[in-house]
Amino acid sequence: MRVGHISVHACIRAHKMAWTMGPTGHDQYMISERIAATHSITPYKGVSIFEAKGDELSRCLQLRQAILNLEPYVDIWHVHNEPNWIFRQVHEVATKPIIWDIHDWTSLRKVEVPHPKELEEEQYAIENADGFSVCSKGYLKKIRELSKKPSQVVYSMVPERFFIRERPGHLPGICFEGGVKGKNDQRYNFPYRNWASFSHEAVKNFTEEQKFYFYTANDGEDFSDYEQKKVLFRAPEIYPEMLALMSQHDAGLVGTPFPVKDFEDSMPNKLFEYLAAGLPCIIINSPEALRFGLENQVGIGIQDASQVAEAMESLKDHRVSEDRWAFTMESQMPKLFSLYSEVLCNRSPRVIAQMT
Repeated sequence: MRVGHISVHACIRAHKMAWTMGPTGHDQYMISERIAATHSITPYKGVSIFEAKGDELSRCLQLRQAILNLEPYVDIWHVHNEPNWIFRQVHEVATKPIIWDIHDWTSLRKVEVPHPKELEEEQYAIENADGFSVCSKGYLKKIRELSKKPSQVVYSMVPERFFIRERPGHLPGICFEGGVKGKNDQRYNFPYRNWASFSHEAVKNFTEEQKFYFYTANDGEDFSDYEQKKVLFRAPEIYPEMLALMSQHDAGLVGTPFPVKDFEDSMPNKLFEYLAAGLPCIIINSPEALRFGLENQVGIGIQDASQVAEAMESLKDHRVSEDRWAFTMESQMPKLFSLYSEVLCNRSPRVIAQMT
């Protein structure tokens, strides 16, 4: 199976799939605007970077040319959403089947209201995709209400070879991995990614040794609001090294600092990073993640920041089982290959009218 991934920001979810499929003989390719230095352990047989700067037409033309160049070498396209406009670019020039991967459902956003054009592009993708890969059971229920095309839940789990078996030390406290926001003037400020007040409230009940650690790839942010001796930021690390560093802590935090409608059915990547690091999860304002944590005995829920210290105390002797196969990306591959096979069997390559 030759898979062409397209992800504008080269999402870690795409890398996890490719890291797992590539070594088993399934050629993986990536088209993206960039690949983060922290994800530089590339699993791809080929990578095509199209220019992130410039006008919208130039970006679209570059992306379309990259798709046409790669089309002879792939059997199926796996297009990762966020943003949604990339789907139309693939659909209008590619002849091979297209999987639409939904890990951040635009129309469900209530805090950062999406532009009408984004909603239009999302609807176009749902109507024209040949199949769907989603990150949670909640998303699967929603997509099956909207489309009869094949669909599967593929959790954003971590490949087994990155799992931490022995932690290099112990740094008491909790960690948060992923997008963290400080003060800035960007249009999309994502207030639910600002944990300054939450972290300050949480550490009030910490012991002298316990700290609140943030692992974020966000460069250039103003994190002055977070400044506190018990709140620490780690510099961006290469992915496996980050997992090893996180394994030193007592738990990982999942969710949002205040209730957000967007997160009711989503499944944050970070939950699976913590499991790969051997950490139990403390979950807030993320119902889908909490259900997973409770069902698999890998997490507990809290209502507010003041309960973080108590939750860490209850988890102090809890390390995620060494038998973690169920939490590996390898465990998700039968579902993903089943989806690919069903789509390939159901649809012949489309004929695209080309301009002469």
